[in-house]
Amino acid sequence: MAEETLVKEVLTDDMIVTGSELTRALDDAGWPVVASFWLFDAEVNGWRLVLASPTVSETGPLAAYRYVGEALDGLNRTLPLSGLSVVAPNDPIVRALASSPYAHRSDSNGRRVSRTVVNRQFVDDAYLYRLMPVAPAA
Repeated sequence: MAEETLVKEVLTDDMIVTGSELTRALDDAGWPVVASFWLFDAEVNGWRLVLASPTVSETGPLAAYRYVGEALDGLNRTLPLSGLSVVAPNDPIVRALASSPYAHRSDSNGRRVSRTVVNRQFVDDAYLYRLMPVAPAA
């Protein structure tokens, strides 16, 4: 009987630094970031940096991706498009994490959260930089 083992993709130190620097660069540019975190997606066995901003709802996701891409270029860092999600603050995982005990902290050093359920959302693994309060759903 053959046994299959899946090796989980590692969140590297370079990825952690990139997330922290990008969040700071967006802050410095005046682009409002209400949530910033790395999230592991077990379905694709990969990490993606999630950035939530009200600007996504106001100007649309394409403009938001363009703005974030310019900030990345300014840092001389790269991040594949598949490794980035720019979302509105009402995104379900953002809302769940923002209502958790991990929320309302702005910590550029980050904080790891693994294998937990938050408001009926399973979080396999995440590295949190920022989770600000999110208004209740309408």
